[in-house]
Amino acid sequence: MSNEYLEAKQHAEQLALTYKTNADLLAHDKAELNQKINALKKEFQAKKEQYTMLMHNAKSDLKSFARKYRSQFDGKQLDLDSCNIGFRLKNPELKAAKGTSLKKQLPKIQELFPECIITKPKLDKHSIIAHRDDEGMEAKLSEAGIKIAQKETFYCDVK
Repeated sequence: MSNEYLEAKQHAEQLALTYKTNADLLAHDKAELNQKINALKKEFQAKKEQYTMLMHNAKSDLKSFARKYRSQFDGKQLDLDSCNIGFRLKNPELKAAKGTSLKKQLPKIQELFPECIITKPKLDKHSIIAHRDDEGMEAKLSEAGIKIAQKETFYCDVK
């Protein structure tokens, strides 16, 4: 082995040690940070639960009030000092009749509403990659304007 290679390898060993040392320090700091984050999460969990419960109770009471006095609202909402309350229509959605599902009803739906059925072609990339060595595949890929690419990436695994 040449002197140049041995010197370069020695330098690479120093770089690898620097990489490993800093990777270990980073892992230690991440673990310490996660411990602190978890402690903070526990500390505020009780407050979050209390606020959520109080909000839920207030909303439930506001809903009861709104139902009882809905006829006296101007329009669909009531403007209070802290918030507006009222009722909104949700977006319409398609549901199956009780005891069945849209999936079970699909054949009948296809028969009655053929213009409402969507069929999407979907590329099976894994299948193309699996058959990449088949005879004539290279020509087909070229004709389709696609190619199979595989990148090489550098790695540095800490021991």
